Amino acid sequence: MVYNSNANIEKLITLLPVPVCNEYQTVKNLTISDGTICNIADSDNSYIFLTVNNTPQKSNSYVLSETFEIRLYPIRFDFEKITEIYPYDKQSTEYKRFLGKRGEYVDPTNPHIVKIGNQIWDSSSNILDYAKKCYEYVASNYQYLNPNTGIHPLADILKNGGGDCGNLTSIYVSLLRYKNIPSRHIITIRPNGTYHVWSDFLLEKYGWIPVDVTEKLNNPKGDYFGYCAGDGIVMSKDLYFPIDLEENKIEYWSMMQTFLYWYWGTGSENSVSATHVIEQH
Repeated sequence: MVYNSNANIEKLITLLPVPVCNEYQTVKNLTISDGTICNIADSDNSYIFLTVNNTPQKSNSYVLSETFEIRLYPIRFDFEKITEIYPYDKQSTEYKRFLGKRGEYVDPTNPHIVKIGNQIWDSSSNILDYAKKCYEYVASNYQYLNPNTGIHPLADILKNGGGDCGNLTSIYVSLLRYKNIPSRHIITIRPNGTYHVWSDFLLEKYGWIPVDVTEKLNNPKGDYFGYCAGDGIVMSKDLYFPIDLEENKIEYWSMMQTFLYWYWGTGSENSVSATHVIEQH
């Protein structure tokens, strides 16, 4: 919901991520109140794009909503089935798509990531062992800080000694991508309205393996390497997507979890605000 307290709005653009079917969930009967569903190129992510003119008026609001039925799936990867670690198919779409930097948020070339990655790699027997040791390292060496403040630049997270679930995931994903292990953020909203982010990484011929470094930090005796509780609606995968806002104007959506909006007009400072609400039926 976008609320206008005291602005003369000429145009409002609002974006809202759309959940899609994947290994974590089945989505059915999706309807939207307004706008157009758009797909982001070279990704599995979709969003609602809405442009309205001269709305909302002063002291009024505009609501963009989506409704859907969803079934969430817990996943526990069976490591017993791994008999061999295969080299990656470096020509595959998934391998190419989930490596490298993502804006300021994932950076496998960061000097601290390189240093720690080398230390962990030197004590690892293979990429699976490395992925697990990185998971244990992040959970043991960083703090849960600044919850619900959004995604932050990786350099700031490392300097501050931690961050919330999305930011701890950024450290983990950066460490894996440093060793060319395809990995990504899994960005979710729980049905109770809280937010959570974990990661998964690709193991050739075995698929994507979920990893939750934040839950490991919160419960050091728990095992969240290869486990997803199935309690979050996946709104998007990965970070930092270009959005064609209007002609010759590209904006980047750092984390597709709730919404983005822009408005054009005049009025007092901070006269337009927005909220995101989850309702279960």
